[in-house]
Amino acid sequence: KDGVYYESDTIRSVKGTSATNTILFQSESKDSSAVVLEWNSQKSGNWNLWLNRADFITFKNIGFRQLFDGGKQNVHLIDCHNITFENCLFEGSNMVMDGALLTGTVDSNLTVKNCTFQYARRGVDLRGGAKSPAKNLHFTGNSIHTQNTGIALSNTSKAIVRKNQFLNITGGVYAF
Repeated sequence: KDGVYYESDTIRSVKGTSATNTILFQSESKDSSAVVLEWNSQKSGNWNLWLNRADFITFKNIGFRQLFDGGKQNVHLIDCHNITFENCLFEGSNMVMDGALLTGTVDSNLTVKNCTFQYARRGVDLRGGAKSPAKNLHFTGNSIHTQNTGIALSNTSKAIVRKNQFLNITGGVYAF
């Protein structure tokens, strides 16, 4: 349902999810600015949404807004796989001190498509896990308006970054 939801949420692995039994979070109006998960991490918690070993989840047409970005994150992933963000809005505060909008560790199969990232030092800052590199990461058609780095990937293999727009930043894509 349309609205601004002021909360910090955690989603852990959900029993029974699979390639044929997925979870979809989608705005009713299909407008990412109409359904926003908003949080001020200066008060408590470091994220709007934390996915901890979650899998087979899609977020479509949803906004994630961080009201304080001093070293904080919007969406933080821990060892996730088969996660999709499509037509989502990732937004930091106007202070642009530090922080990243999509961070953490990924196991495999992350898709970020047609999303907007704005008002933060870094747009995407993801890495593979301690045991193996992240595989099959896809970033397509995104608009990234951040202060420093657009997309930073470390310990990854088979990452595809194409048709993204990078504006007002000092670094586009870093893969190491």
